[in-house]
Amino acid sequence: MKIILNETLKEKGKSQYWLSLQTGIATSTINNLCNGKTSSIQFSVIDKICDALQCDVSDIICADFSYEQRLLQYNYRLRKKDESE
Repeated sequence: MKIILNETLKEKGKSQYWLSLQTGIATSTINNLCNGKTSSIQFSVIDKICDALQCDVSDIICADFSYEQRLLQYNYRLRKKDESE
């Protein structure tokens, strides 16, 4: 999954600071989300962000197909290894 919150904030003309004030989420947390420096996100955080921005989850999170591609390649290599043994 990929966080696209920064793009949505720009589209709506809102800042990370504004979002922090509206949601009560620490500015450091929002900054980490916007800059891809987080590996997980709580549902309550998603809910607060969506409420403040009046948007859907798909406006802040999308599928990361490059990650899916890496999983498929890894699966392929495992199968090839099993076949050769």
